[in-house]
Amino acid sequence: RTNMYMREYLESRTDTNPALFVSLRYPHNRLTKGGIEDIIRRIGKRAEVENAHPHRFRRTAATNALNRGMPLQEVSKFMGHSKLETTMIYCTVEQDSVKYHHQKYLSA
Repeated sequence: RTNMYMREYLESRTDTNPALFVSLRYPHNRLTKGGIEDIIRRIGKRAEVENAHPHRFRRTAATNALNRGMPLQEVSKFMGHSKLETTMIYCTVEQDSVKYHHQKYLSA
């Protein structure tokens, strides 16, 4: 599905900028970090999500992976962290997950 949407996007562009993502307004400059943050903030506002920013997606992805059973070492590698402690700062471990894994691995 992503491939289809990317093709549609690329075919709809009328600019000559070689960058994959560009601003909507002429002269269609390369989309900057600030531009991406602005887009996410505006989408968040429309969806009534407070504090929407790219880092929140990163943090949520790491937390979801960990809570769904992905080993901490693999989440750390996925995030590009060299230390497990850094990954743990990102993640919010749900109590239900702790209980489930305690019963699964430690209860006889």
